[in-house]
Amino acid sequence: MKLKQSLYTLLAVGSVVGWAHADIGLISSDKGELDVYGVLDAAVVHQDHSLSISPSMPNQIYPYQPTAQGVGGVSGLLGGGLSDSRLGFKGFMKMDQGSKAIFDLESGFDLTSGQLNNAAGAVAANPKGNNPYVKNNSGNAVPWMNSVNADSSLNGQLFGRAAWFGFQDVNYGKLTAGLQNNPMKDVFAGYDPVKSDTFSPFGESGTIGGGGGVSEDARMENSLEYTNGVNGFDFSLAYQFGNNTSTNGVVGGSGVGNGFAARLGYEDKMFGVQFAYNKFIDALKAVNADPSKANYTGGSIGLAELNTKSTLLAAKFTGIQDLNLSAGWEQFTDSAPSDQVNIGSIWGLAVQGVSAAYAPGVSQKTNIYFGGGDYNLMPNLNFSLGYYDTQIDNKTGATGTNGSIKTTSAILDYKLYKQMDTYFAVSTNKFSGPAFTGDNSSQTAFGLGARVKF
Repeated sequence: MKLKQSLYTLLAVGSVVGWAHADIGLISSDKGELDVYGVLDAAVVHQDHSLSISPSMPNQIYPYQPTAQGVGGVSGLLGGGLSDSRLGFKGFMKMDQGSKAIFDLESGFDLTSGQLNNAAGAVAANPKGNNPYVKNNSGNAVPWMNSVNADSSLNGQLFGRAAWFGFQDVNYGKLTAGLQNNPMKDVFAGYDPVKSDTFSPFGESGTIGGGGGVSEDARMENSLEYTNGVNGFDFSLAYQFGNNTSTNGVVGGSGVGNGFAARLGYEDKMFGVQFAYNKFIDALKAVNADPSKANYTGGSIGLAELNTKSTLLAAKFTGIQDLNLSAGWEQFTDSAPSDQVNIGSIWGLAVQGVSAAYAPGVSQKTNIYFGGGDYNLMPNLNFSLGYYDTQIDNKTGATGTNGSIKTTSAILDYKLYKQMDTYFAVSTNKFSGPAFTGDNSSQTAFGLGARVKF
């Protein structure tokens, strides 16, 4: 469904037409345009080692996240096998010749339950336990957590995927303000060899898929972004002013959670290359609360605070008909935060406390190498394959904190018609090294699903 309508006309007749009548069809004007768009995606999945499927999570299973030994498999219907289901409104209003005002509002939700994406809510629903194993009625070991949970940039916001407006000019580029993608996340959208929110590590994990070490920073709140380009070259510069510091009781000033991101790229019909860099100060990530410690209340979360720096270099080749190849390298370094903060609540949840993720002088480096591509087996049938090698170094001055994750993902996608496809997807992850002691050494997930775009 696509609605095109002058923004002026929308304001004038909104009391009569209303959003509920967006299915009236096409209304056009030379003054502007409004598009209603979305994705609906659902799949039947199985993962051999997993906590329960979580309807709150953007990716409701998480094969890239290790689970403790003794955790069994899970099967079920989930929303978002390839793409997080979403509903959005975007448009423009013409101004002077060659310039226009633009905006985008986008919500992410679970198709199977209708819930908004709320990873922080999933973290809150899984507090820590004193013992990492308990026995169920069958006498089998199960973890203290019940369902899949992890930090994310999608934490119950109505328009959590995007909420920005700005101005665009054919000569002077684009300037936008609000909640918008980190430029590094935009690179992965075009250069990840296997494009899936559930079966690609970059889709599953905002930590490595655009957040540069912290998943919450894959989307930048309170941010400004400028983009421009010429003759195949383009760049983006973005700055985040902080993690809602005016409303969350932060002690330490408005600099808490500020970040800078930049991207420089070149693309033509045969080749593309992108470089991206991030730096965030006092970034915040959701962690599980601990009922055995002070200030715990049911439904609360903890927060970890850290500084991050990240670099991404990616390239793709599209010069052979029906074949696309891409490869790249990402590195991020997590380190001790610059300031101490005190936050009572965030994302509508009580905060048990804020702790430094690393002690002063301590840091940890992670490298991810990836490569793969996709090939059109038939006009309507595409096969994609990707390999991802995640190497986690020891923390500064410590041993036994390193680890490795080797991931192979594949998707067979059949396009039924222009806006609907069906797919079979699989992802296998192998964990090794001291960082994963006590965890399952491998996890495999596969799913069969369908997706509709409008």
